Amino acid sequence: MGLLTESTLSDIGALVEAYDLANLKAHSAFMQGQADLASDFYQQAFALSVQLLTSQAITEEALKMSVYACLNCFDFCPVPSDSDARHYLVVTANELQAIVASKQSLAIRHGALIAYAEVARLCDCLVQHDASNTRSKMVVEQFRQCWQCYCSELISDQ
Repeated sequence: MGLLTESTLSDIGALVEAYDLANLKAHSAFMQGQADLASDFYQQAFALSVQLLTSQAITEEALKMSVYACLNCFDFCPVPSDSDARHYLVVTANELQAIVASKQSLAIRHGALIAYAEVARLCDCLVQHDASNTRSKMVVEQFRQCWQCYCSELISDQ
């Protein structure tokens, strides 16, 4: 990772604030019985979590945020279809897989592998509910391959 400028850190801080605000608005909307509005805000938080995953300064907190965003979408948003270009689980899984295979620090890559496992677990739940969800099946299979490839490197016997 290159040098982080004050501007980059400021941008990341703004993304985190926007992510937190979207989640607060989603929780508030849901508590007021506005499920569709809550879903929109959770999807907005998901989009912000993807921006954090693709930033120059990936943090363990950003990895956790991506999992939380997927969990919220899983619980409060419509089930994504195979034709959905913004299938939140597929998008997040692809970003996490790229981080695992990257030149990031071992700690970040380890965190990404663990986050990827959570996303794959959610995909497996979708497959159990609807066996025709081929994109979710694909994520589970890709995770298994990624785990076999990187587990011994990233998960030590400490």
